[in-house]
Amino acid sequence: MKQSHPIADEFTAEFNVFRASSSRVTLSMPLWAFIMDSRSASLRPVLVTRADAHVSRFVLEELRAANGQWAVDTGSGVYDTRSGYRLRGFSELWMGVPAGRHRLEGFEATRSSGLGALSFDMHVRTRAEKQARVGAVVRHLFAGLGGETPERWGRYDPLTQPWSEDALTEELRREMPVARRRYVAGSGGAVGSVSAARSRDGVLVQARGVVPIGTYERPGDGAGLSLEAVPTVLPTLVELGERFVPNVVLVSHVQVEERLGSVGQSVGLRPADVPIAALLGARAVRDLRIDVDRVREEFGAVPVGSRRAPSLIVGFSELAPFWHRLRAFAHDLDEERLGMALSAELGGV
Repeated sequence: MKQSHPIADEFTAEFNVFRASSSRVTLSMPLWAFIMDSRSASLRPVLVTRADAHVSRFVLEELRAANGQWAVDTGSGVYDTRSGYRLRGFSELWMGVPAGRHRLEGFEATRSSGLGALSFDMHVRTRAEKQARVGAVVRHLFAGLGGETPERWGRYDPLTQPWSEDALTEELRREMPVARRRYVAGSGGAVGSVSAARSRDGVLVQARGVVPIGTYERPGDGAGLSLEAVPTVLPTLVELGERFVPNVVLVSHVQVEERLGSVGQSVGLRPADVPIAALLGARAVRDLRIDVDRVREEFGAVPVGSRRAPSLIVGFSELAPFWHRLRAFAHDLDEERLGMALSAELGGV
């Protein structure tokens, strides 16, 4: 007798499959539960959609955190959404698809339309005090980068809870020492996520998001955008460095797509993200062994905070190789590694 699964459409000892028939795929409760169930069973979640589907950023973020993958089914074949090549089995999504196979029609046409946005990926520390507000960093980035305010938050779509830093903080606090992400939506299309983990010296908060800033315009072919080209970034990072205790904050210019109020992406090539700047906290400056005086003199880096142990804002118009090093540093702080990274730090509530 064939076994059944309460959520997955297909399941094996290695992965689970969820098939979505809608052209607009959001992080519904069943899809969220599917990803959580896969993670708890140490299985890879595979989302299969139509070729014309738009998948929300919330879905893509949960898949990323669970080492999941996205594929499309045209009816005559199943394709990898990263390479566009036809699959012979779902395991090729993470094992690799050999080049030269049939490619999804229209995949190689770079999409030039859509919304331009500023994306942020940040890790900051706050004190483990009752008055600490975990959502404050998201509100700061929404307002500083795009003049937006958070309106709703929740665990999955639709986000039904009105914005409240107190309510968000309390819910995350109840899950400590490691609290899974909650999602936030802003007044003009900004979306983000926030998660947190307790450590001996406070709470480590991770937040990601995108803030739309208008019609997408492809930057030039340089290594990155200058801080002068995006005037909201520098003052936002300066104030963040003064108000919070940053580990690392990365800001870049990206292309996003919006469909019926959902920000995400559809299948096909899109322009590469363009780095703009990073705010490195004192701890990151130390761990990355950065010569503060040299970076300030040669590349115009801006010190923030304490003179003795400063944070540093670095622009990336000419520092693309260093950007990749910082991305790797931020990746090491991801929730997936939080347990081991903080195992020596975890303290009481």
